[in-house]
Amino acid sequence: MTRRARIGRHLREEAAADTLEHGPSKTQVKAAMQELQRLGESLLDLGPAELAALDLGSTVLEALETLRGLSVHGARARQLQYLGKCLRELDDAPLQRAQTALLRARQQLADQRRLLESWRTRLLADDAALTELGKAHPGSVDSGLRSLLRKARAERAAAPESAGRAYRELYAALRDRVFRAVEAG
Repeated sequence: MTRRARIGRHLREEAAADTLEHGPSKTQVKAAMQELQRLGESLLDLGPAELAALDLGSTVLEALETLRGLSVHGARARQLQYLGKCLRELDDAPLQRAQTALLRARQQLADQRRLLESWRTRLLADDAALTELGKAHPGSVDSGLRSLLRKARAERAAAPESAGRAYRELYAALRDRVFRAVEAG
């Protein structure tokens, strides 16, 4: 082992022993607080029912509500720091549940978006996809959807590089029809 490697190893061992003796460094504490602030900000994506199920406590829920109402950058940053402080005082279990619920919700939203994008692409490319959509999600195909599909195809033919109004409306109509059918069934 070279002298340089021995010195580096010795310094790392001293740092590890120092951490055990004196607790976490200021940098480690700051990183942990920033992680709690990010977690707190991500809790904003959850609805009231999901937040209530997590048993986060009234202080955290009030801090979240206050944060929702703030738009000024400085005030928002201060409220995030306060929220991080409130989260630090909680047990790890509710925070882990919150993080898991948030990741699950984000994954579900991403899956839904991919599904809708896939249906829209297939519908624009092929008439048979409309029949498939009707079979997969009964009650989702009607004259309004067919009209939107015709408009979106016409827009796509006129300007293939841009997403027109009917193209966006087709996505919204699919979202309403497909997920309404999923919730009903």
